[in-house]
Amino acid sequence: MSFDLASSSASAQINRLPNELLAEIFVRTHDILSFYGDNPTYEGAALCAFLSHVCRRWRSVAISCQYLWASLPCKTEKWTKACLARAHSGPVALQFYTLPEDDFMASLSRETCNHLFDTIPRAISLDAWLQLGEAVPAGILAHTDEVLRALLEHEAPLLEDLTIRFEEDNFEEEESNEPHILPSLFLEKTPSKLQHVYLEGCALPFPQTIFSAALTTLKLDFARIWTNMDQMVEFMRTVPLLKDFEYENYGDPASYGFDPALSRVQPLRCVTLAHLRRCHVQAAFVVGIRMFSYLAFPPDASLCLSAYEARDTSYGQHYTDIELEGLIAFGSKALRAHYAGYMERTGRHYDSIEVGRNTLSHVSESRDELEFGFGMPEVDAPDAHRLRAAVAAMYLTIPVIAHTKMLVLHEDWEGFTLRDLSYCKNVERLHIKGNALAIFAKALSEGDMLDSASFPVCSEIIIGAADFSLPTREDAHSRFRLQPDWELQLAETLQRYQTNRGGECTLKIVFNQCKLGPRTMETFQTALGADRVHTTDQKEDNLRYFEGGFVLI
Repeated sequence: MSFDLASSSASAQINRLPNELLAEIFVRTHDILSFYGDNPTYEGAALCAFLSHVCRRWRSVAISCQYLWASLPCKTEKWTKACLARAHSGPVALQFYTLPEDDFMASLSRETCNHLFDTIPRAISLDAWLQLGEAVPAGILAHTDEVLRALLEHEAPLLEDLTIRFEEDNFEEEESNEPHILPSLFLEKTPSKLQHVYLEGCALPFPQTIFSAALTTLKLDFARIWTNMDQMVEFMRTVPLLKDFEYENYGDPASYGFDPALSRVQPLRCVTLAHLRRCHVQAAFVVGIRMFSYLAFPPDASLCLSAYEARDTSYGQHYTDIELEGLIAFGSKALRAHYAGYMERTGRHYDSIEVGRNTLSHVSESRDELEFGFGMPEVDAPDAHRLRAAVAAMYLTIPVIAHTKMLVLHEDWEGFTLRDLSYCKNVERLHIKGNALAIFAKALSEGDMLDSASFPVCSEIIIGAADFSLPTREDAHSRFRLQPDWELQLAETLQRYQTNRGGECTLKIVFNQCKLGPRTMETFQTALGADRVHTTDQKEDNLRYFEGGFVLI
């Protein structure tokens, strides 16, 4: 059959479909185009306007399908008015952007803007991306004020998804992360169907009226809806169905109006969130560990506690010995309670732990997601070693981590020392990737030694994609330079390590996809034995690890 005949036959088959099925196809077409961001029509038209330009029947079906016209506003006055008319009484999805490059009000008349604002009670989703700042044009600021007034003066009983973002012209500066305070929204009437909320750069007064018990997703990015731990606990108790919680605020908590002091009345793990599957907190260490400590949720949920300290290095290092001991004890108790019985119930621990720049993490192969990511506070102060050592012990002595079988040291490995990692007594394989070998060798030369108690059952060290061909070696970040005999020193150190361990557990070295020097194999085989040093050219595992709250692949 020719292409023309096949096309004609397909068209005839589609035209035999009842209007209800044709409308459903149009809806699916709209969703696919919306997902991929493709608009096959000319600038300013509704996403699926082309469906109304095929034939009279298609036009009739398309125009009667309110869903196709519910995304408001369009880029032009003409199409915005057309969509308002065609969506008439149905639910709508609203986007109110007042950005210099995308100001919806700039192309619309006052009357049309008012009609748009009057659709807020019919909104299923509402996304407001607003611009503030001294350098923002007066017209943009006026439009931002009008949007905020509309959100204040209209109820939103159908609302399921709410996004409010404030973009400041100087918001990238860490010193200026005080969020913009919003008035109460939606006439202080709770949208009873609200499930998903994303707030950025704004603050709502406590207690809030917009959050319902139906909430399942809450993402706060430089935003504030509570000012202390007591308020956080009180809020979390009102959202028992929460599944996804994300909190991001960098630097000194005082700069964004949050007091991380312990509650005087709330006990550890006092809020039960049985449905929570993802808890990611990126904030100062004290904020993250204490916020987590009040929540009780399933131990197999994805847990991320990143530590982002203030640029002022004095912050984070003003703990007295008693304060530091209390902070770590509180966090340790919460972490151990969180994972209590997990190994016994599941019969498993984390089979591999990946070590990056001030991070420990594990990515589940079966679920292809981050199971945990723990961050080390990155501070530069005379007594920083106290905090670093205490945090390392807190994380690495959790049984599900301490029983791991493999450690993967990534190229940006930093923060957790070999002595810290030796809390993991069951490690059988040590995988050192690329430039991490230089860091590993330098650490050994400076006294972070492997001794007989370190990794007592380790039988294999895999060195991946390392370059031994240069007479000297400098790591990727130029933090130090290794001497010409560095590989000899490394081989002799590993020999002493093997000898001091004794026992039946022999150590094997595997160079995988490494660029070897002229005497590399001879050096290591002389030190450890010819049968214990091998080379392979297998493709490096595309190991994923946690870096500052993200999974890198």
